[in-house]
Amino acid sequence: MGDLWRSQEMQLVQLVIPAEAAHDTVEKLGYVGKMQFKDLNKDKSAFQRTYANQVKRCDEMQRKLRFLLEEMGKAEIANVETKTLALQEAIANSRSGFEKQHDLDELEVTLEELEHDLCDISAAMTKLERSKSELVEFQLVLDQAGSFFDTARRSASIDSNPAQTTAGDVYGQMEAPLMGGNSFTSDMQHVSHGADTGYSSALNTRLGFIAGLIPHAKIASFERILFRAMRGNMFLKHQEVGLVMDPAQCEKQNKSVFVVFFSGERSRAKILKICDAFSANRYPLPEEPMKQASMRSEVNARLMELSQTVDASNDQKRTLLLRIHHDWDSWMALV
Repeated sequence: MGDLWRSQEMQLVQLVIPAEAAHDTVEKLGYVGKMQFKDLNKDKSAFQRTYANQVKRCDEMQRKLRFLLEEMGKAEIANVETKTLALQEAIANSRSGFEKQHDLDELEVTLEELEHDLCDISAAMTKLERSKSELVEFQLVLDQAGSFFDTARRSASIDSNPAQTTAGDVYGQMEAPLMGGNSFTSDMQHVSHGADTGYSSALNTRLGFIAGLIPHAKIASFERILFRAMRGNMFLKHQEVGLVMDPAQCEKQNKSVFVVFFSGERSRAKILKICDAFSANRYPLPEEPMKQASMRSEVNARLMELSQTVDASNDQKRTLLLRIHHDWDSWMALV
């Protein structure tokens, strides 16, 4: 142990080595551990030295190796602490004369290809997950908003039988038709016939609607802004559906399905702008039950196909990361 602190007799030598063999020669001398190199260019910065480009290449390879480690951590294949210990062992082996298995130039090409492949797979998976989230939201709109129309149809069928309910009771129900179909509206149309044709035509106007999903925390403000912008000439139905993956932000949010009923193209334009302001995702919803059932079947089939594609992409990415995990330590030690 005392030899580490005892002065040794040294001899100053100068080596003239061809540029193409300089890296390998210095590396072999480093394995020997008997030489100390003296810097003859202390006045020059790192960017002015002749090997600056090689240092930049090593920095870039280290960045790619850190990227690969992050991807392995996200896939729960390896963690930073375990890899740090393995890296220290690999460096110790390399310093003790461990024969390297990879050339630096070959490693640079390999890392470039691996980073490119992982980025492509990740981008494709992100796109698939976004499409899957949109289909899940569309499915919720078809299920929940479709139930609003089913309830309204049942109320309209009950309203068509005056022996079961009175006009005032139906008019006060939330599920009652908005325009037409009950005895109160029929009486108003009969009284106004010939006296005010404009009001009669307004009662017969077919309503439009917009359906979609909105964060549940914004539903109260959304309803209040709609009421003020439309001056009360609209009807909003909403139902909380719980945590849903948002396609835009790629994170789960507590959302609600909504349907806004309105009349007129100007009202539609206002509602669309308000939906955009509240980050509401809109989806086309047919009114006819047969079209809703057909669209629901199509969405379910596409969801199943997308789920299989996402699973296959996950398996492909995991297989690639497992192969990287096997050689990562030796790669980092070499760089």
